[in-house]
Amino acid sequence: MPALLEAKPYPPEGMSVEWWERLKDALGTCSSDFVQASLAQLVRAARLPGSGTSEVAVNAALAFIAGAEPHDEIEAALVIQMACTHAAVMSVFARFGGDY
Repeated sequence: MPALLEAKPYPPEGMSVEWWERLKDALGTCSSDFVQASLAQLVRAARLPGSGTSEVAVNAALAFIAGAEPHDEIEAALVIQMACTHAAVMSVFARFGGDY
């Protein structure tokens, strides 16, 4: 089985600091490690059947999380689980031929 390339999220050119601060704010944390771990989880959950990670799915999951406005890492962890579960379920539904 061929190894899958690990997708690495990155900011728009020239916006690294602002992008990272927005992610921290969206996740209700001041921890860069928490942001990095959370992004890795979202990227893994946003893989499409038979292909790589969907940038749209990752961005949608981040919007889902930001919309919940978690106040700390515990709230963020619960919302991340919901977002990852949603992305995974939609991926499974797509395998059945539906457009979700």
